[in-house]
Amino acid sequence: MEVLITPGIRRQAMGAVVFAVALLLAFSAGCGRKGPPVPPELPRLPVVENLRAQRVNGQVVLSWGISKKEQNRSDTIAGFYIYRAEAGASGADCGVSPRRFRQVGKVPHDKGGTDPETWHFDDKPPLETVVFYNIRSFRMTGEPGPESETLCLPSEKESPGR
Repeated sequence: MEVLITPGIRRQAMGAVVFAVALLLAFSAGCGRKGPPVPPELPRLPVVENLRAQRVNGQVVLSWGISKKEQNRSDTIAGFYIYRAEAGASGADCGVSPRRFRQVGKVPHDKGGTDPETWHFDDKPPLETVVFYNIRSFRMTGEPGPESETLCLPSEKESPGR
């Protein structure tokens, strides 16, 4: 028995093959909706710890570090932003909420003191004002990390030993 393939049957078979290949390509090209590329997630910046301050001859000397367990991530830090808020005139105390922090300085990461994991900053706030400080590490892009705890210093007039 001989099978006779006519040009019409050949065209139909070729159309079915083309349709099957098109379906295969359509479903193998990917799933879901395409979206914009997502940048890689950056490691969290270390939190500033052990924030200390001391008044010396009308200046405030700040010092701080990062926790020992986070020192392996210190290479993600480009530096530290120093913020200060003032609580007004003499007579105010540390129980007063600071109004607004503003950046008063920036310390590069590689400018640690004698201890490579301790940094310092000198500030000259108004003498008879309660001042609050907090510090944030930042990346090379300028993006700030988490805030440190807020540190309060009574006014020069109310400081112990004055």
